[in-house]
Parts: sequence; structure tokens; C-alpha cells
Amino acid sequence: MSYLGLLCLGLFVGGVIGMGVTEGKVWGSGPGAFATIFGAALGGSLGVFLQFAPDLGDAVFAYPMGLVLGFIWPFVRGSWGIVKEGDEGSFTFALGHVLVLLALSAFVLAMMMFPEMRAWIERPTSG
Repeated sequence: MSYLGLLCLGLFVGGVIGMGVTEGKVWGSGPGAFATIFGAALGGSLGVFLQFAPDLGDAVFAYPMGLVLGFIWPFVRGSWGIVKEGDEGSFTFALGHVLVLLALSAFVLAMMMFPEMRAWIERPTSG
């Protein structure tokens, strides 16, 4: 269950960062605001996770996966708007963005929920 909890925490923090980047005026105020958002999200929480890493084991790697997915999801609103409008030039790329993110999210969620999926990913490759 710690896998799912850390994934959800990463999704939340990544979503807040993504919304701050997409909706806020981060780009207009220079790199200082952008660095502040990322520093706040990664600095404190990373220190806490490193402190409790022995207790969490491999589940600690669910947080960065959730962080990346949560950061990307707010950008889907723009892509979905292009898909709804039916803009000829960008429709294929926007639809691809939405579909790839849905597939990636389903894969990561399956990996966090099912131990068999994690075992399948961790199995050694024969060479």
C-alpha cells in the first residue's frame, strides 16, 4: 500500500507544480519563481523520504513517478482543447499526447497496485 500512497503524494505535488507552471505567471517573472516552485517541491519532501527510505524500501521510487505524471497532467487540458476544436494541424499530436499519457498512467498505476506487475518488470532479462 505504500507504493500507492507515495504515487498519490507524487501526483498531488506534481499536479500543483504543473498547475503553477501552466496557470501561473511563472515564466513572466523569470527563472527565480520557477526555481522556487521546484525547490519547494523537491527539497523538503526528498529529505523526508531519504530519512525514512529504509522503512519504505522500493516504494520510495513511486514518488518520482507520481511527480512526473502529476506534472504532465495539467498540460492535457490544452491538448484536449485542441482535440475538441478539431484543429487539423495539431489534432494528431494533441490526441497522441492524451492517449500516450492515459496509457502511461494506466501502466504506472498497474505497476503500483499489483505486485505481479512489479515482479514482471524486475525480472532479469536473458542475454
